[in-house]
Amino acid sequence: MNVHYVDYSELWFRQIQKGDLPAVRSGKFILVANGSSRWAVFSPAELSRLHATIAERFFASQGVPGSYHPATKKFLHNGQEWRILGGGLWHCDSDAGTLRIYGTSTAYGSVDLEALAESLEKTAGWKEVLPG
Repeated sequence: MNVHYVDYSELWFRQIQKGDLPAVRSGKFILVANGSSRWAVFSPAELSRLHATIAERFFASQGVPGSYHPATKKFLHNGQEWRILGGGLWHCDSDAGTLRIYGTSTAYGSVDLEALAESLEKTAGWKEVLPG
């Protein structure tokens, strides 16, 4: 699986908070698919309390409209070719080059953490990605 890595940490810490990017940070992520392409979209906890918020921001960046559905706590996109495959939590230490992915999204379900970890090590530049 070839995964595009998207991290909204720069947006939150540098652009919105006007500060430095901390080496140690954590938050939530979703895995999105369009055909055979995959995007692992990470957001710091301070920017996105819900997986739906990450989905909304990502789909807006792709020009895909949608709306938040409060009953399911999901962002429902209007892009027929797009799918949200699941999500979870993350914790990283960029000085050490490590990323830990774990857990599951209440709204979107879980992902194959082992496969995602292997892909992120190859495509995102992490020295070590720890699943679970």
